[in-house]
Amino acid sequence: MNPPYFAFAVRLIVCFTVCIVGDHVSGHVAAAEASNQGRPNIVLIMADDLGLGDVSHHVRTQMKKEPVIETPAIDSIARESLWFTDGHSATALCSPTRYCVMSGNNNYRSNAPWGVWGTFRETAFKKGDVTLGSVVKDAGYFTGFIGKWHLGGDFRDLSNGGIYRANDRNEDITGTVDLTKWIANGPRDWGFDYDFTLPCGIQGPIYTAYENNSWYPMRDDSEIVFLNKNNAIHPKDLTSKGEGMGDSGWDAREIGKLISSKAVDFIEANAGKDKPFFLYYCSPMCHVPHCPPAEFDGKKIEGATPSRHLDMVLDLDQQVNRIIKTLKAKGVYDNTLIVFTSDNGGLAVDKATRASGHRVSGGYAGSKNSPLEGGHRTPFFAVWKDHIAPGVTDEPALNQDMLATFAALVGTKVPDGQALDSNNLLPLWTGEGQFKQRDFIVQQAGSGKEVYYRKGTWKLILQSNLQLSKFDPIALFNLADNPREAKQFNFVKSPEHKTRVEQMRKDYLEILNSRVRTTPRSADVVTPHANVIKPEGDTPVWTDAKTAAQEFSGFAFLGEYVRGDEAMQVVPCEGQFYLSIYQGGLPGDGWNRGVIGHEWLDADAIAERLQGYVKVDRSSEFEFTAPPRDAIVLFDGSGMEHWAFGKIKDGLLQAGAKTKREFQDFQLHYECLIPLKPELPLAHPGRGNSGVFAVGAYEVQVCDTFGVDFSPERWKIDRVLKHPDTWCGGIYGIRAADINMCLPPLTWQTFAIDFTAARFDGDKKVTDAKMTVHQNGVLIHDDVTLPEGTGGGPSGPRAEVPRGPIYFQSHGNPVQYRNVWVVEK
Repeated sequence: MNPPYFAFAVRLIVCFTVCIVGDHVSGHVAAAEASNQGRPNIVLIMADDLGLGDVSHHVRTQMKKEPVIETPAIDSIARESLWFTDGHSATALCSPTRYCVMSGNNNYRSNAPWGVWGTFRETAFKKGDVTLGSVVKDAGYFTGFIGKWHLGGDFRDLSNGGIYRANDRNEDITGTVDLTKWIANGPRDWGFDYDFTLPCGIQGPIYTAYENNSWYPMRDDSEIVFLNKNNAIHPKDLTSKGEGMGDSGWDAREIGKLISSKAVDFIEANAGKDKPFFLYYCSPMCHVPHCPPAEFDGKKIEGATPSRHLDMVLDLDQQVNRIIKTLKAKGVYDNTLIVFTSDNGGLAVDKATRASGHRVSGGYAGSKNSPLEGGHRTPFFAVWKDHIAPGVTDEPALNQDMLATFAALVGTKVPDGQALDSNNLLPLWTGEGQFKQRDFIVQQAGSGKEVYYRKGTWKLILQSNLQLSKFDPIALFNLADNPREAKQFNFVKSPEHKTRVEQMRKDYLEILNSRVRTTPRSADVVTPHANVIKPEGDTPVWTDAKTAAQEFSGFAFLGEYVRGDEAMQVVPCEGQFYLSIYQGGLPGDGWNRGVIGHEWLDADAIAERLQGYVKVDRSSEFEFTAPPRDAIVLFDGSGMEHWAFGKIKDGLLQAGAKTKREFQDFQLHYECLIPLKPELPLAHPGRGNSGVFAVGAYEVQVCDTFGVDFSPERWKIDRVLKHPDTWCGGIYGIRAADINMCLPPLTWQTFAIDFTAARFDGDKKVTDAKMTVHQNGVLIHDDVTLPEGTGGGPSGPRAEVPRGPIYFQSHGNPVQYRNVWVVEK
């Protein structure tokens, strides 16, 4: 129950009758016409200064440690979610991230490239801008913003009748500015029907709350005063940013209860109505000052943990608990998409927190404000029952991706030139439609003025300045080998990597100065065909050979050919054909392991080049191996009783499925059908990317690398984007296959895996896991020792476990499986 000194006389049901929205928001995008039937509610929760290590689910499942504190509410939805192990805040600092999430743009596109927007700062949004709120509102949702804003706003200057733009800290401006009314450029003007807003969270100044643009008195006798250590109810409230204007009844210890009660009221007022709702809940926890309440809904908070910082994490968890309980009580939890994230990495906190063994950054270097991973790699996950398969993905994602993702979800078209840095994650979440991966990431840190550019697994950190006039390389890390960014493996001054540093710096500056889009352009409308997903302006993808033959002229030439002792693989690619020419026969069938010849041909030359060759189909030799009598048939097309989650489509198991049962040592058989995406580059990770995990920890890659040359001197030349251990049949991050046995896409391929799990004595590993793999009847890994996990699976990054599930990973590509069975050893 809320303390009596908070005034709750103004109820939301009254507030909802007021709907004043700036005309610059309405009408700037085309809204989809749809009823509420089947459309999910959306709840986006953004914590403040919450690190990966602050969430006990991360500590237990990925750090493999017992947490110092428990976050049961956050964990309860994390367990049901798709968790991004490579999930990031848009920047490593609060206010800039909030701009990025709202706009879908990198912060350098704003009117304050380094932030920060104080209470009286001019907003970064311009008339006609789409925002996170507007793209959902324009689809017919009732939208609400609750919590910390930190994006400026307009208040009346009483001295001249204009807008007050002066200082907000350590200055008594009583009688100079009217703080009873937020007159413009708050949440209500940028896409939200309802708001309960803290202009700068709990750190202030100013220390006030606003409901639908009007000052919300904290007490019946509240006044707006200059708060200082002499008149504040709790002087510690002023220790973050200093004295300033505020509500005489301000008490930071009770803010978590207040804003979460408003979230409860919002959900209760809107659940089950004609319009679905969107709640953007921005908790100010666990930012300093750390002022925990004595209790929260009967749970002790202050003093319940080794430090005040950790007490505030408990406060946040109780806020989340209220939201979850209300969604369930109103019967809308199952049809609500919940996304959880943080505005930046965890805090470099007090001695008591460190002494307890708690590590806010979850094992990564750096913390809030830092360009290192701990500064921006955050808790980031999404849950939507029966639509998002629970699991773990190592796909890079940023919380600014929510604008494009929500727009795709609700059917709103984002105009050209807007949300240029927001990527649509919806196909990755649901497995429906085509997911497009980022080619690179550009981000900024915080007040130190560092930026970084990430291309593949390489990350270059540049030291800039306030004027953005210098960009000096200060660090180069390979995150694949050095995810913790150990200083001894900083290659920025290494002669071997000089060219890489120079090229990456050049690429970054070209991106920055040209202001180009940094994410793939999402299709405006996605209406999947049963067998082909081909949105306008998008990369086509076919999932069955019959449809591909009818719709794609190049399909007739895709495949394998022989002529005497010479063989050829033909790959449609980026409007041309890539040929790999073998002596002795095809890979696994006569090839002498000599040098492979290569040609690029235009479409008008391919028919003549193939004269005299005979096309062969090897897939029929391997498909549908019958399971032995002692096998456990996990999938035969008839049902999903062996699967904790997953989907069947047209009798086939879709990527994104995990077994209920856990296994240790086994022989696994499965057959897969990789889609055809001929417009993407060779071995592009978007060409049908999936993978199969033994015990949830060791991945054998499934993707389209048909016809690609594994030889070291070739794969760097032929427009190939990633290292061969990420190609089909590779053990991800550990070892490439001995031979490329990938058959053409849209032909069935067979894998047989013999796996022996690692052995442990307590927590200590005593023997490594081992794996033998046959692909399409050919040995590609022979009793390979696995010194660590491969990452990206449900057991966590690089984790090793004695037992675990079999997991068919989804990267948003329509890879399909059949005839899945296992024999335990």
